[in-house]
Amino acid sequence: MERISESDFINKVIDKISRIRISGINSENKKESFALFKCVFSYYSIKFPDDKIIINLNKLDKNMLRSFFRIIDELIIYGYYFGLIEYTFSIIDKLLLLPENNHKELYNFNQMLSNKKFYIPQLKVKKRWELKIECENNYVPMNASLLKINDGYLVYCRTVNYRLYENGRWEIVPLQDKQRSIPMMIELDKEFNVKSHQKIINNSIHVKYNGYIEGLEDGILFQYNNDIYMSCTTLDVSPKQIPQMIICKFDSNYDIIDEVILPSPENRSEKNWLPFIDGKINFIYSFGPLKLIQDVDISTDVPRISPLNLNMITLDFDPPINYSIFKGSAAPIPFQLKDKNGDKNEDKDGYLVMVHQNTLKIKDTYTPLYGQRFIFMDKYFIPIKMTKEFYFQKYGIEFCRSMCYSYTSDELIITYSINDNNCNFCIIDIKTIEEMLEDLDNFKLF
Repeated sequence: MERISESDFINKVIDKISRIRISGINSENKKESFALFKCVFSYYSIKFPDDKIIINLNKLDKNMLRSFFRIIDELIIYGYYFGLIEYTFSIIDKLLLLPENNHKELYNFNQMLSNKKFYIPQLKVKKRWELKIECENNYVPMNASLLKINDGYLVYCRTVNYRLYENGRWEIVPLQDKQRSIPMMIELDKEFNVKSHQKIINNSIHVKYNGYIEGLEDGILFQYNNDIYMSCTTLDVSPKQIPQMIICKFDSNYDIIDEVILPSPENRSEKNWLPFIDGKINFIYSFGPLKLIQDVDISTDVPRISPLNLNMITLDFDPPINYSIFKGSAAPIPFQLKDKNGDKNEDKDGYLVMVHQNTLKIKDTYTPLYGQRFIFMDKYFIPIKMTKEFYFQKYGIEFCRSMCYSYTSDELIITYSINDNNCNFCIIDIKTIEEMLEDLDNFKLF
């Protein structure tokens, strides 16, 4: 009798799992399928579904590796019927964090992206609500930035004259010659009641170039030397309509009195820099590689002379996963991890930041999907822990622009928008975030 190899035997078992799926999964054959999954994973020294899915590449030949990805393909479908939602999503999360194009030819990448919506978790929050904002005709609010101030909160909200739909299609309403943004500033009291609401006037002296997109985008408020500032993206200051980062300064009436144009360190379109204050104004520029822009000069000379060069450094950080897919969402805030006893520890001081990652296409169809995650960075801005990917309210086109501590202890407030046409808030317990954070090694598949 001819002896078959381990990989051939595993493939025969996977073939049977596949035939059961094609015939239709039901309560009877589901038990058989579950037993077959346990059999296959046992060949990879994984006790399914109790053990985490992680394998040693050095111990696998090419055939065994191909078989491994075949069973993963099946699990991404079966996991829903087995009720292994969290378990299956942890595998999807690991696949997405593999180095770019790593082993994509061995599994059904598009199927994984299509099925992800059945598994990605929704962020557990204490409360969520929409802040209603009075806008000009045909304008809608989006992507608010929140700043905690002495007697409440300050909200910068961009309002726009376009509509973005779930499939990524968008249109200007009514049809006009350009996309426009009108900035608004709202004061809230400590209970989030609106105290004042006004349109922001831009009184800066910079020349504004006429183009197809007008206004300030993706603003993030921050305080520096007791003044209110905002970093944002705009095309108005570029004669070629190239998105550039600028810093805006507000007066006591919340009108813009000054702008500093920040040159691109890499001579390209710029957005999603995350500001933080450490003596001077700094930014997280990118996550993969991990780069910071330090000590930005915003001297008060008028007329404004923008810095010719920015001091950008690359941190010594070699992550076990692909960090290049992350883009900036909410700027860093001071954060302290607790020790094993639940006590705060100054040695674990650092920063909490929120990033987003997106999928724009599944197969050849434009399918914009955005997910978020928290990252804890130490005081030197080296990532130590992070959460699995999640969504806020509706998995699709969601974007977060800010987070800050509330006036209630151990709470964070986060702002986000859905389809670029609302201004949403949610409150989350610090404890919830702490429970979500995991060591980076937990996200490795190999």
